[in-house]
Amino acid sequence: MIIGDLQSAPRERCPTGLIGLDNVLGGGLLRDAVFIVQGSPGSGKTIFGNQVAFNVARRGGRVLYLTMVGESLGRMVGQLSNLSFYNPSEIMKSLFYLSGYSAIARDGVDGLLELIAVEARGHEVSMVVLDGLFVVSEIFDSDQDFRKFINALTHQAELLRCTMLLMTNSARTSSSPEYAMVDGWIELGTSHRGRLSCRFIEIHKFRGSDFVSGRHSLSITNDGIVVYPRVEAVMGFDPGRGIQDGRLTTGIDGLDKMLRGGLPNVSTTLLTGAPGVGKTSFGLQFLSRCTTDHRGLYFGFYETVERLIVKTRTLGIDLEALLESGAVRIIWYPPTENLIDELGHRLVNHVRDHHIRRVVLDGIGPLHRATPEAENIGGFLAALTNELRALGCSAILTAESPTLEGGSEVTFGDMSAVAENIITLQYAQVETAEHRTIKVLKLRDSTFDAATHTIRISSAGLQVGKAHRRPAPGSRHSVPGSPRAASEVDR
Repeated sequence: MIIGDLQSAPRERCPTGLIGLDNVLGGGLLRDAVFIVQGSPGSGKTIFGNQVAFNVARRGGRVLYLTMVGESLGRMVGQLSNLSFYNPSEIMKSLFYLSGYSAIARDGVDGLLELIAVEARGHEVSMVVLDGLFVVSEIFDSDQDFRKFINALTHQAELLRCTMLLMTNSARTSSSPEYAMVDGWIELGTSHRGRLSCRFIEIHKFRGSDFVSGRHSLSITNDGIVVYPRVEAVMGFDPGRGIQDGRLTTGIDGLDKMLRGGLPNVSTTLLTGAPGVGKTSFGLQFLSRCTTDHRGLYFGFYETVERLIVKTRTLGIDLEALLESGAVRIIWYPPTENLIDELGHRLVNHVRDHHIRRVVLDGIGPLHRATPEAENIGGFLAALTNELRALGCSAILTAESPTLEGGSEVTFGDMSAVAENIITLQYAQVETAEHRTIKVLKLRDSTFDAATHTIRISSAGLQVGKAHRRPAPGSRHSVPGSPRAASEVDR
């Protein structure tokens, strides 16, 4: 038979039940395969092993969990009881806990291998979790002997038709024999940037299957381990609905006139301005045009629901009615410690699940502070906004500018290539009074009024006033004008 004619069926998968991780792995772990899960003490290995075990049992599988550490089984199981995945009815029915320490202390490695074979066959398990591989490795005098043990486990996995998870806190190098012999190597760890500490999970090896590379955010909650795949690696590839014709009202009549009818439909707008100039009010007015057939989402970090309700009352917007009808939803996170990939996935999932058509992401500054790799923020924003467009969603992203007056010193950084539209709000001196101003800097494939206009915020909302000509060179007390003609097209 010619080898090229051989066709192998796809390997059977064993889902971990951790949705984010299964997405990273392309469906889950492989059946009849051995995986090392490595991480320092406190990285979450024991929670990981037990959570996967309970998830497999919940789906009808059977799991043998062998612990090699000195901690008693009763104490370990007791510590799991506060986690939502813990289900005591599965124990000794489809999830079987045993201590392998006594077997290896009495009969050595051969005794441990025999225990695994006998118990796995007797309980007809589809998964074996060996928690404490480092204990076994310390018994051997040489890497050669340890390699023989790992080889024996890979043969057992194949004969028993089960998936094996080998949990270890050993910080051995990637050239260590166990990593070369197993089917996969998964690391749990923590990265640091200044005082910020972020948990991660990384797949170093996954034989016979593609996977999403890189470090993915991980959190440990009352639900156990939650994995958030890197946004820039899993989002923004589907063109979705693409560019759509038509205009979308901003809810601000004067601005719609400047935009020749409104924002381009299904586009991303960067709204930048000084603190307190009206960016949140702008976003709320944009959402005030939502209905139950055209829903909106406010996703922010600075304004709680209660504060937003108070603010909208001063703008003449009945936010409470919009919330009660379901036309608008609000998600608020404190701007303290967050995981950037968690924020991205929660936002996109909410847009997808609730058919959101308008989003206000109020404050991209906290996104910069939520990532340990600040240089990757551009890729994150590009993937996020592409995904929102693919879902048919128009988004406004707000950002603070570094200056209180004028627009000449405003920089847009990573957002300049991401946002199709850019609008800036600023403070400016007009004669002897200070005014708020608005200016359109960029609009996707469209003509627009490029002049600077004054704005006023009152009980009627944000209102656009008259335009001002460009001030004479050197003038300090005029509204900053436009370097362009009064009507332009940005392409």
